[in-house]
Amino acid sequence: MYNILDRLDHFKFNYEDDVEISYLKECQLVEIINRGLADLYDSQPKNPINFLANWLLVESKGKEIKKMIESEKTIKTATKQLVDLKNQKLEEHKKQEEINIKKIEDEKDSLLKKIKSCTNFELNLNELCDEIQIATKSTGVYLGIYDKKRKAVKIDDDENAHLINAKVIRYIGFCKDHDFLKFKLLEADSGVTYDLFMPKSQKTKNKNEEDSEDEDSEAAKKAKIIAVSDNNLNSENEFFSDSNFVFVDEVVRDPRIKFFREPRLGCYLAIEIAINSSLSSTSLYSAIENLITYNTKIRENEARKEEYLKSGPDEGSPKENSNKKNAEVETEKGKTIEANSESQNTNQNASIDQQNLNISNSNKLNSSGANAQNASGADAINNSGMHNNVNADENKDAVFYEENIVLGDYVRTRKKYVLCLDTLGQDLVYGFEEKKFIFEISKVFKKSWEELEKTLLLKDRDLRIDQMDKENALKVSAYVEKLENDEEKFVKENMQSEKYSSIEDPIEKANYTELFKVRFLILSIQQEPGMMELFNLFSEYEVNK
Repeated sequence: MYNILDRLDHFKFNYEDDVEISYLKECQLVEIINRGLADLYDSQPKNPINFLANWLLVESKGKEIKKMIESEKTIKTATKQLVDLKNQKLEEHKKQEEINIKKIEDEKDSLLKKIKSCTNFELNLNELCDEIQIATKSTGVYLGIYDKKRKAVKIDDDENAHLINAKVIRYIGFCKDHDFLKFKLLEADSGVTYDLFMPKSQKTKNKNEEDSEDEDSEAAKKAKIIAVSDNNLNSENEFFSDSNFVFVDEVVRDPRIKFFREPRLGCYLAIEIAINSSLSSTSLYSAIENLITYNTKIRENEARKEEYLKSGPDEGSPKENSNKKNAEVETEKGKTIEANSESQNTNQNASIDQQNLNISNSNKLNSSGANAQNASGADAINNSGMHNNVNADENKDAVFYEENIVLGDYVRTRKKYVLCLDTLGQDLVYGFEEKKFIFEISKVFKKSWEELEKTLLLKDRDLRIDQMDKENALKVSAYVEKLENDEEKFVKENMQSEKYSSIEDPIEKANYTELFKVRFLILSIQQEPGMMELFNLFSEYEVNK
């Protein structure tokens, strides 16, 4: 086949780069004409000019169609790539959101576990506030105790002289950047937090007064204080109806808000945490006395049972039925004890003169402590149940019913705390999920604190009973009487020595007498293993700490 390109290559020009020839090569016109002439030669039509013209027309249209098809393919490919890229980004964003959600949930679970595993809340309050601040994205987290106001005391004042009847909120824990709250307190006539401790009737009265305020007052219109005691709760607040809290969504619009620093935009949330505290002398003496009473009743019941079994019923009496009934009562007693161990919140509002109670209980415990270790791990007493009014000697045909004896509750001290959170400076309001998590924190805080104090109290109770048994053993062995005689002899010898015999002032003489008694006690503790063991028991008490 004749190729025009070969022919063009044989042309000789004066200039190597001829513009016309370059153009023909660039637009591929020579190649197209060459193919057209080749088809003309193969076909050899009668009218070669029309054939070549039609061939060029078809070639031109086909090329345009081909370009359109290629263009559409390119557009479809590009569109598919964009869609795939968008879907890939959405999938990556979804996975990242799931990772972030899981991370947040893990952080929340970690915080709750840390609260549950805390072994000393009073020492770790600041650290817990830091953790809560991070988990809730709050500006500030701080904990206050609703307690009596304190004052300076003198050296000869009693142990309660520092307390004043007026109650305030004293801040005892705070996150790192809120250490300015150290030694600060919130007076009763400032802030909105005291709405937590206001009687329900007073809250309703204040609510009605707020509703009747001047409508032109911007603060009265826009300040939104939500208290759980109000009857008009919206659907969201009904979820938190079992908690006592105060929520202010715009603090700068509420004139009652107390700012310790400059006012800033944000919200404020305060939740009451009422702890039934077990770490007090009142609780300790109550738990010890209840356990001693419980053990005494158990021994008396066992003695009656043993006496009944020894004497036995008369011939023909339903002894088998008696044994079966006793077994049923035993089972019922076990169930009652187990069920009662789960209830812990009785005697919450008991108010007892602690000093008189301790003196009274101390006398009772020292006289009743022997053999009190027969039961441990229970935490209260309930004397209700079936009583055995049967006298086996008077009526041997009677069935023996065991007394239903259970160990019930001890006296607790009610302590009120306030968990406070704010978002000052962030212009952020807590949403439903954030508040839900915060309320969960407060409930875990309360439960864990109470369980920890209960565990420590039971430990102290068992230590005290062990100590009482050792003291009673010493009394039986006449050790105490010997110790008193030795003490009197030690004091007398020292006071009659050359250095102290010349003292005439009665007050000075009495002071030296007490000094020698203390020295004798120290020597006795160091020399006697039994005394040292008793002394070491005091260092393990959680209440005294």
